[in-house]
Amino acid sequence: MGKVYSFLGGRKMVLVLAVMALIGARKLLGLDDQTVHVLLWLALGGSGAIALEDGLKSRKSSKK
Repeated sequence: MGKVYSFLGGRKMVLVLAVMALIGARKLLGLDDQTVHVLLWLALGGSGAIALEDGLKSRKSSKK
C-alpha cells in the first residue's frame, strides 16, 4: 500500500484526490453544498493531521 501512496504523491494527496473525486461526482451522488463544504474542511483537517504526524515522526527520529 505504501507504493500506491508514493505513486500518487503521499497520504495527503490521496486524501485530497478522494475528496476531489467526491466533489466531482456530487451531482451523481446527490450531494448538496453543505456536504461539499464539510468534505473540504475534512480534507483540510485530515491533511493537517497527516502533516503534523509526519513532522512529529521526523522530529522523533532526528533526536536519536
